[in-house]
Amino acid sequence: TTAADAVSQGGGFYSAVSTPRVATVRSGADGRFEVALPVGRYSLFVRERDMFYATLGDIDGTLFPVEVVADSVTDVAVDITYEASF
Repeated sequence: TTAADAVSQGGGFYSAVSTPRVATVRSGADGRFEVALPVGRYSLFVRERDMFYATLGDIDGTLFPVEVVADSVTDVAVDITYEASF
């Protein structure tokens, strides 16, 4: 999913994403989640109320890119910072 495939509301929030959803998972109480996916490149979004949240991107404009490779586990850290105080 690139920025052109989503309707930005600013601050990393998107009100709509036009690419197909591949999977939906819930994190546990500790914030961890896992999902088995075929090899490929994906975008990861956090669902927050009625919006999608993704703050990372790559040079190609892909929103929160994650690559799944064969016979491997892909560790991903999702930082949700929109209500954080530093």
